[in-house]
Amino acid sequence: METLIVTLQLFVGLTIINVWLFRRDRPTQWRGGNANSMREEFEAYGLPATVMLTIGLIKLALATALIVGIWIPSITAFAAAGLAITLLAAVIAHLRIHDPLKKSIPAATLMTMATALLIL
Repeated sequence: METLIVTLQLFVGLTIINVWLFRRDRPTQWRGGNANSMREEFEAYGLPATVMLTIGLIKLALATALIVGIWIPSITAFAAAGLAITLLAAVIAHLRIHDPLKKSIPAATLMTMATALLIL
């Protein structure tokens, strides 16, 4: 069970870090609306750049905390809960602009994994 928990922590944490640091300005099939970057995606959601920066910092902090939680388990639940909430908000943002459901799959999957960390 411990291996599963550590694997989930690493997968969720590193995926969030990858998206927000390395893929932020790259187009993907998962971006909201017709966006080609994170900034365009937040514009498609009707949100200003300041919200994007705030959400990005929160997600990066929580993702880092989730990984650090491998060595300091007491912070894992906080980080997992925070990520589950922010990822739920991402799914809702996709639905609000009537994106095809497939665009919500990455956020919904990571949300499910973060939620699993609360249960395991």
